[in-house]
Amino acid sequence: MDTRPYIPLDYKRFHILNLDTTNPNVTYAPYDVWCNHVVYDNLLTDEVVPSSRHFVVSIVRDAATRIRSACQYYGCCPSHHSNVDIFNNFVLSQRAKRLFFKHKGHCRVDQSSYQIVGTGLLHANKSFAENFEAVLNQARRRGNFLLLVTERMVESMLVLWHVYRLHPLDVAFLSKKVKTTTTTTTTKVAFQQKSSNKTIAAEALIREWNTYDTRLHAVANELLTRHLEFIFPNTTMRQRAQEQLQSLNDLLFQVCDPKQNAGSELHDWCEEKAIDNWEWNKKHLEIIKKQRQACELR
Repeated sequence: MDTRPYIPLDYKRFHILNLDTTNPNVTYAPYDVWCNHVVYDNLLTDEVVPSSRHFVVSIVRDAATRIRSACQYYGCCPSHHSNVDIFNNFVLSQRAKRLFFKHKGHCRVDQSSYQIVGTGLLHANKSFAENFEAVLNQARRRGNFLLLVTERMVESMLVLWHVYRLHPLDVAFLSKKVKTTTTTTTTKVAFQQKSSNKTIAAEALIREWNTYDTRLHAVANELLTRHLEFIFPNTTMRQRAQEQLQSLNDLLFQVCDPKQNAGSELHDWCEEKAIDNWEWNKKHLEIIKKQRQACELR
């Protein structure tokens, strides 16, 4: 099985990469992973990319933290990482609901559900609500749906590890959501406690507005737990596996810490671990081309 995990977003790039293979006679895509914000449809997974045992993988984030993060990263609503109440006060104001429901980008309500479900290829004549229910029903019914959860990243990676029979280093990761250096613990805890009541109220309101994303997140948690219970029937075994993977993550952070100046052999690998999305795809393709060129020179 070809395991080069790279499929670009659009057909034009897909076609170009299809021609860029070691076999000039290949007339089909030589990849077995379709990634990067692909709208789910069983026409794609069951017919266009057929496989006797394929998996549909997506990772879902809590609607409240997703919108908070989107506001900080994209600047689509008042927010700043140094003061959580800037975002909280905005959400609890009269303006927030209008903005989130009218927004067409990353701060729109139910953005994750629209990205994953879309309008569908086979069911374009159906409403989004109908497509959403159909996808949830398939996710619960079929065993090849891996709906992972951002807030449970270690557990999610354990599921990928076992389902795909990966090497442990393939699922070790550098957390991009937790800062490794912060202000003093006392200051940080006091700040969080001061803002906790507003934060709870603001996040509850966001989840209420994001009806589809909240349901999708609940189903993702349900399915993740189901997969974990199947893989690790024993709770002690599951806990030990989580601790082992977290230890590997800690070791990865030490090895790939820029201050440690990892050797050239590890540089590309560490860089891949530190980037994501399109940057990762671009970097991985560069590495594949370098490896191919090195083989040709031998």
